[in-house]
Amino acid sequence: MSQKTNITHLPGTPTPFTLDAVVYQQDLCKWLRKSPVTLWRWVKSGYLPQPRKLGQDNVWPAAEIAEWAKGHGLLLTSGIRHACK
Repeated sequence: MSQKTNITHLPGTPTPFTLDAVVYQQDLCKWLRKSPVTLWRWVKSGYLPQPRKLGQDNVWPAAEIAEWAKGHGLLLTSGIRHACK
């Protein structure tokens, strides 16, 4: 009997690329009910995490924004901001 080996990753090759969920600037503005100028002030002051560039868009990793919102007592759902109690 021959033994089959399942190879999921070849040695010496790059690991598979995955793109995590991202939050676009315009969506974050809607969720927080803040203008882009306010977001940039928050980024500059260190209150909001730094965005990443995806093409010409500014995006934040969704997990990072979720953690930030949780740390500031916010619950972001369906584009609406709710204060956590």
